[in-house]
Amino acid sequence: MALDTATLLPEQVALLELGDAVGLANRYHPEAVVLHDRGAVQGRDILNLFTQAVTPPRRILRATAVCRTEDTLLYDVVQDVAGDTVRIVGSFVLRDGLIWRHTSLEVPVDS
Repeated sequence: MALDTATLLPEQVALLELGDAVGLANRYHPEAVVLHDRGAVQGRDILNLFTQAVTPPRRILRATAVCRTEDTLLYDVVQDVAGDTVRIVGSFVLRDGLIWRHTSLEVPVDS
């Protein structure tokens, strides 16, 4: 499975909305690191991160690929999480066709 920045965001969104933590984790390189507001996660902890992320279920309201290159994607996602609107900005960097680095930060939702 070789991922591509042109389709990466809609694929990630679909798996997130399905609650497929295993499917999400399988898209990550064995040496992947996820940086988020609670710290850095790597290896098997990525599955634990996504298992927590899909509970409660999320509904994506808007997912925008802000800028992309062949191996890097900057994104902006607004989602409904148990009735709360949450905005996440971040980036994906691919290596060997998998997600190698992923940053994610919750930011204020525009009024």
